[in-house]
Amino acid sequence: MGQACRLAYQAVRAPTVGPSSSPEALRAELERIAPDNRVVLNRVRLFKIIRDVLDVGLTTVPGLLVEEVQAKDGERFQAVGLRRRDEIATGSKVPTLLASATARPEVLRAVWQALEEVINAEAGMPHVTVRQITVRGFGA
Repeated sequence: MGQACRLAYQAVRAPTVGPSSSPEALRAELERIAPDNRVVLNRVRLFKIIRDVLDVGLTTVPGLLVEEVQAKDGERFQAVGLRRRDEIATGSKVPTLLASATARPEVLRAVWQALEEVINAEAGMPHVTVRQITVRGFGA
């Protein structure tokens, strides 16, 4: 991720005015390049967040897909892609029961910031037969 930050910083646009330029010209130039530089700095912040999350050993970043990729030359590296996630509409912010067998609370809080109570509940299965299949080729 350090390399990604360095590459992103290369896109920062420098002002084209000099020390002898008028304050108005400097202000106009900074207003012209500010939107582009804001995008670059946000991208760098994103890369730093990803780096910090990966450095502590987490593999899930809410809203992002982080996966190991192999290049054509055989080099392996981590690639990051955005996952689409829409914000919850204002009218939908009502008490909600979320039932999931696999979701982790720290990931769910990225969408439901008000997630309060997590209940681990076992379901009764009186009419279920469980069989273990030990052949490796017949995995999960």
